[in-house]
Amino acid sequence: MVGTTKSKPTTKMEDDKNNPIFASIGDERKYVFQLGDPIPSKNVRNILIATSWRSGSSFLGDLLSRYPGTFYSFEPLHYTDHNQGSIPKTAKELQEEYGNLVSEVFKCKPESGYFVHASKPQNRFLFQHNFRFWNVCENNSTAESVCFMPELYRKICPIFPIRLV
Repeated sequence: MVGTTKSKPTTKMEDDKNNPIFASIGDERKYVFQLGDPIPSKNVRNILIATSWRSGSSFLGDLLSRYPGTFYSFEPLHYTDHNQGSIPKTAKELQEEYGNLVSEVFKCKPESGYFVHASKPQNRFLFQHNFRFWNVCENNSTAESVCFMPELYRKICPIFPIRLV
């Protein structure tokens, strides 16, 4: 064909600056973002599942995490519950600590102790439930310990428009 040129396939999204990829998190045009850009916090959908034991919440969370654009933080309060120390806390102190942690997780900025806790062999399931995050770790690093670095988490989490806890 005369006058047509074939474009060379790209291996990285950054190579094709003229044709950005966009993602939508709603029906309205104002909620469309370029893929890879952090989603402004006012446009993020935060979903909190609060249940009791043996209620099917893990199954529900795993099911909802399959929805496109969802970043799933599995049982973040596991960290707080297993990190009490020897000083007993009042119900009000625990409530405040739980609220702060959930807020930090929704903002993609949990404290460093959260990552140390999840990196222990018996606690790795906490990050493995987030299959999107875990796939990035397994496919792009030679050491599994990279998966528990706050820097990686804080770069990946903000690009997801739906945050599920």
